This record gives sequence, structure tokens and C-alpha cells, in this order.
Amino acid sequence: MTNHDRKQIQGTARTAQIIITALVMGILGFAVFVLFLGSDTPQDESDSIRVVTVVAACFAIISIVLAKIVPPVVQRNMRRNILEGNRIKNNISAERAAAMGDVKLVAQSFLTTQIISAALPEGAAFMNLVAFMLEQQIISLVIVAALVTTMFFKFPSATKTESWIEGELQLIEAVRPLREPTS
Repeated sequence: MTNHDRKQIQGTARTAQIIITALVMGILGFAVFVLFLGSDTPQDESDSIRVVTVVAACFAIISIVLAKIVPPVVQRNMRRNILEGNRIKNNISAERAAAMGDVKLVAQSFLTTQIISAALPEGAAFMNLVAFMLEQQIISLVIVAALVTTMFFKFPSATKTESWIEGELQLIEAVRPLREPTS
């Protein structure tokens, strides 16, 4: 791996860090609004379960499961596209994609999977904040805290990013000869 590749990977890691931080900060900003400026509706003293809170909690569970399932599927599809030479995606010409090389394409794959794995819990966190604003159930805030924590676990270091990309490149290089047609 060249110095240029390493700089590209560091740039990808930094971009992922900025995006995940922005997603978390959006949640925290809205949480401050909800807690201090949101609904003045007093919490109902009854023991009844609120529908919005239950739906939001279910959505949180589903989003965590999807955050584990969807990124690997996207990663696999992007890897297959690289292997098949289907690089004409996102308005990238075949010539430009070839010039970019596999490192850039795998780095884009990493960034895409990181965004997806952080955005799914982000949506559920916002939904739980809205549920808290409407129904004042503390469990919604606990769920938000858990979702933000899962997002922090996704925070990519430069070392983790480089390791992930190197692993993908090794896999692509190992599989590529098996997929090429023989004469």
C-alpha cells in the first residue's frame, strides 16, 4: 500500500468520523430541545403503556438488527461490483474508476457502510426522542442513550479503517483470479 493510499484511507476515516459525530450531535441537540424546551405535558401517573413509546422502542430494536444486517449486504454488493468491473456508479466513468483504483472504491464502500450503520440507530433515536416529547416516558431516554452508545462503538479510528480496507482489498485480490474467465 502506497503513502497516497494511506492518506486516502486516513481521509476516509476522518470523513466517517465527522459524519458519525454530526449524526450524534444532531441527536444530542434535539435531546436538549426535548428535555428543556419541549413539551410541558406532565407525565401521566397511570401505569398504562403508551403506544408511541412502544412503537419507538420496537423501531429501536429493528434498527439495531438492521444496522447489523444491511451494511454487510451493501458491502458484499459493492465488492461484487468491484470484482465484476461494474464501476460506473454514482456518475463515475469507467476510465476514472480504473484510475481511482480499488483502494478508493473500497474506501467508498467503507464510508457507505459506516454511514448506514450509524444512520439506522440515529433514526430510531430521533423517534424515541419524539416519543418522550409526546408521552414523557423515561424508557424512551434510556433507549436513546443506548442507541447513541451503539453509534459511538461504530466510530472508526484510522487504524480500524485501514485494517478494514486492507482486509477487503486482500479478499478482492484473492477472489479476483477465481472470477476471471479462462481462455
